[in-house]
Amino acid sequence: IIRKIGHINIPIWSIMLLSAILCILSGSISFNEAMKSIDIDVIIFLFCMFLIAESFQTSGYLYHGAHKIFSNTTSARHLILVLIFFSAAVSGLLMNDTMVIIGTPLVIYFARKHKINVQLLLLTLMYSVTIGSVFSPIGNPQNLLIAINSKMNSPFLIFFIYLLPPTIINLFILYFFMIVIYKREIHSIPLIHEKEELEDPSLAKLCRISLIILLFSVFLKIIIIFINPDINLPLTYIAIAGLIPILFGLPKRIYLLKKIDWGTLLFFVGMFILMKSIWNTNFIQNYMIKSNIKLSSIPVLMSMSVVFSQILSNVPLVALFMPLLKVANASIAQYMALAAASTLAGNFLILGAASNVIAIQNAEKLNEKIPSVKFTLIGIPLGLINLLIVYIWFVFLDLIKIIKI
Repeated sequence: IIRKIGHINIPIWSIMLLSAILCILSGSISFNEAMKSIDIDVIIFLFCMFLIAESFQTSGYLYHGAHKIFSNTTSARHLILVLIFFSAAVSGLLMNDTMVIIGTPLVIYFARKHKINVQLLLLTLMYSVTIGSVFSPIGNPQNLLIAINSKMNSPFLIFFIYLLPPTIINLFILYFFMIVIYKREIHSIPLIHEKEELEDPSLAKLCRISLIILLFSVFLKIIIIFINPDINLPLTYIAIAGLIPILFGLPKRIYLLKKIDWGTLLFFVGMFILMKSIWNTNFIQNYMIKSNIKLSSIPVLMSMSVVFSQILSNVPLVALFMPLLKVANASIAQYMALAAASTLAGNFLILGAASNVIAIQNAEKLNEKIPSVKFTLIGIPLGLINLLIVYIWFVFLDLIKIIKI
């Protein structure tokens, strides 16, 4: 978090990678175990999406397509509102990491073009992709893990009932949060939108085909989950399928590989090794046993999810809690509480969600900074209110006898 010393700005990926190397050198984890701890599927998924996003940006297709969505926004406030709900919707369909990959250069472009505070739009994007990914079983990796391993029959219907209404409320709360905090920096000048011309029309055609394949694959995944939740179409396969059209133009545009955010990929490699090293200490497991924590209590479950997500990150946290909930014969409400809390925990600290790290890395590539302290000062009260809204909704469902908490 504190990585700027004078004029020296230490890249966040180098800190994580150094931490992983120190774990190996100190014997906390063996080299072979460290290599096995790296989730290759995640690395491949990110690599594919980074290359797709870079192609969208380089060809001009990203800004050309965004014009159709945001051209009707008349003011900075209107643009912020549309950005929040658009980011949330895309996160629910294509996963939050995907939205932040394509969204970071987009919001920086809007901020510079319309003279809107860059930090305002970047923070809005980061908070909205986290909140927006709550309501969908494919909105983020931890939700997918819960949907599959909990053996729920209709994951989309269950997630929508439990988490869609509070998500919509929380997105409006986010809007008012950002408007109030940045009220002095939001101008009232009418926005003038100009249609952006394509920089590379031939690459843009490949990007269009890539987008169609991605959307088709996501809807196919949704249909498959409805038909048989046990059949899994990995997101890695979807990302690879979406990359195929881009590969046809890659030999002519080999420079795209150089523009990929390799730093973020190294960050994830280091994070997997470091998290496995922490797991090997048995500190968290022993703490859970000695403290006699009752995960059957939804407030306790949500609180513990938030706390441990800051230490382990949300995906490892869910992987840790899932066996505990299975043994306790947990209810659907408990699984939904875990999904909501582990996801919303990403808005508390900058390292609480992978999507935050991706946004930081992409922003720094474009010479923009995201202040960690400010993210936390806004994110903690916002996250607490978001969690309260989710819990109140659960209480309401309990009162009308839809669930039992």
